[in-house]
Amino acid sequence: VRYKDLAYLSIGEGIGVNLLRGANYRAGIGLAYDMGREHNAATRLAGTGNIDPAPVFKAFAQYAFVPVVLAVDVKQALTSYQGLTADIGAYMPVVASEKIQIFLGPEITFADSRYMQAYFGIKPQNTDAQSHFRNYSAHGGLKHAKFGVAGLYHITDHWLLDADVGIERLLGSAPGSPIVQTPWNWTVAGTINYTF
Repeated sequence: VRYKDLAYLSIGEGIGVNLLRGANYRAGIGLAYDMGREHNAATRLAGTGNIDPAPVFKAFAQYAFVPVVLAVDVKQALTSYQGLTADIGAYMPVVASEKIQIFLGPEITFADSRYMQAYFGIKPQNTDAQSHFRNYSAHGGLKHAKFGVAGLYHITDHWLLDADVGIERLLGSAPGSPIVQTPWNWTVAGTINYTF
């Protein structure tokens, strides 16, 4: 749900407000949610320990150099692993009509050592994990690079469909983790939005 260009409420993005906005820029803050990870969600993760769900503070900014839009998101977990991540991306429209808009572009994500160790590291003191995996220390830096396509379809003046497809590749110390089976991943998402 979006209110003009002032605020949003979303399952994927959480809740946020645009504190600064103009003809070719906007910036704001928000509160999102990291679902964490259950060690028993997959047999392969047995013994690695849980990553508790956590609220995440987010600061974001976008600036348009027509036709390219640059975007930066910085996220800090407020509990649990206390990790920090930053997404830097660019996208441009390839279809722009009254009914349909399609954008594509790359994105790169950085993460601090707390985040990387929580999601990709194996702690030496975890004896259960040692029986399945070698000890592994993941360090901060690059996490992954992604290329995505996003499309908007306006059903009415207020209702619209949003669809996203992306492919990403783990980078830095992430693909070397013993829990990683493949460095490649696909993401697909779709939402229905209502704008006031």
